[in-house]
Amino acid sequence: INRFETFDHNVGPLVRENRLSYEGVAARIAGGEPDEAIAGMEVRGSRILVESKWDDVDIVHILRNEIIVDNFHTATGLRLQSSPDASLVVKLDGPNAGFTATGQGADIEDRIGGTVQMVGYPDTPVIFTALGDDSIGASVNALGLPVNDTNVNRFASEQDDILDSQRWKGLEFLPYSNDRNVRVFLESELAHNAGLDVNNTIGSAEQMGVLAPNFTTGVNTFESVQEKSGDENRPLGFEIAGAISYDDPTDTDIYAFVGYAGSEVWLDVDNTSSSLNTVIELLDAEGEVLARSADSQRDSGTVRNVDVTAVAGGSTTVTGPEAQVVSTAGKVTHAAATVQG
Repeated sequence: INRFETFDHNVGPLVRENRLSYEGVAARIAGGEPDEAIAGMEVRGSRILVESKWDDVDIVHILRNEIIVDNFHTATGLRLQSSPDASLVVKLDGPNAGFTATGQGADIEDRIGGTVQMVGYPDTPVIFTALGDDSIGASVNALGLPVNDTNVNRFASEQDDILDSQRWKGLEFLPYSNDRNVRVFLESELAHNAGLDVNNTIGSAEQMGVLAPNFTTGVNTFESVQEKSGDENRPLGFEIAGAISYDDPTDTDIYAFVGYAGSEVWLDVDNTSSSLNTVIELLDAEGEVLARSADSQRDSGTVRNVDVTAVAGGSTTVTGPEAQVVSTAGKVTHAAATVQG
């Protein structure tokens, strides 16, 4: 049996390419049967104990109760995310229908509160609306026509929509929830790009924004600036959800950010398959390689015409014009080689 690779980038349950039809519902209701039809997928309210991601964009998610996300433990949290070509649509119904991020204080310094993330694209945002809102949907019927009447009531008036908008809770972030200023960024390139690489050059790099500085200034300590130097325009870091194209192993993805001279930048690759052999390069605005990592502490490479070779024990040998100018050499630190002096 051949694996169906089209949705290899899917996380969680795979609910795709369904066709919904509710022909005959009106006749059954007229015959006295209960009106329980919905044109979507109903998700039960609960307390999240795992890492949950909603990314099935071709079916409406229906929520009638509350979903609660508490302190992070190993892998917990909730992310609602669109795809580059379609919005995730969530319709809510009921006074408690919504998402609540909460948390409790703990004795450990690195406690992480409940995390709820809504991540979309400029053209395909994550959409929250009432169950009775027939202006938007996600599925299609057997003929390929849009299905927007999710509660299958065959009509929708302006007054009904106003009342429905008052019947759901929405989003609530309580004290001790996770409010760390890290921006989640979704790769705009499709997981199956059919050889069309849209972010493989400096000119087409995906712009993430400005990274907050993390160096000491004035009376600030190094520890304090790690968490307090950001604002609404300058996050403390970026978390990129992307993939090397499943149908193109030579795929290259370039992401761009603006930083401050003197700040430390850590690059980390997580949540990958064991078969992925990544190479990370730090480039300047002209595309020149500043640092490269292929095998962590065993890295060797060239950084601005400076040969950097890692040797046993983690020390570093630096040869080249910059070694003569600055006289001192730094060390290999995980993904980057630093030359100090």
